[in-house]
Amino acid sequence: AGGGDVERVMRRDGDDGRARSIYYQGRYDLRKNARAQKKWSTLRNATDWFWKVLTGYGVDIRPLLLISSVFLVLGTLVFYLPNDALHRVDATARSHPWQDGLLYRFLYSLDLFIPLVNLRVDDQWISNGLWLQTYATVHAMVGWIVIPLLLAALAGIMRR
Repeated sequence: AGGGDVERVMRRDGDDGRARSIYYQGRYDLRKNARAQKKWSTLRNATDWFWKVLTGYGVDIRPLLLISSVFLVLGTLVFYLPNDALHRVDATARSHPWQDGLLYRFLYSLDLFIPLVNLRVDDQWISNGLWLQTYATVHAMVGWIVIPLLLAALAGIMRR
């Protein structure tokens, strides 16, 4: 029986942890053999390595959760620590004191990071200065990469 058959039996029997482990090992062995026999292109090797490191071939989301957590904490601090890190898009609009707090800056970081979900926090504010605007762009781009990978891994899409 192949690794896929054993994996299916483990899943059917409710041993998802072992099934994931068998799947990971089979995928790892496939990559190792393909590299040894030079069957894969450089791009395919790089892509496969990327999936392995970030998602454990779809069975380990911890690296993605770590990256997300680091960026959300870092973003919160980057947009909170400088007094003038953010300024209102509409300068005439009234600002509330709680909008200068840590929680609001976390929401701003979260709104930038999660693609396709608009909390409407980042619509009201803009990063002040080139460095902060550059960081905000990188922050959002990382979110556009990490969040879909996380969702795909959670949904089991990446394993097949």
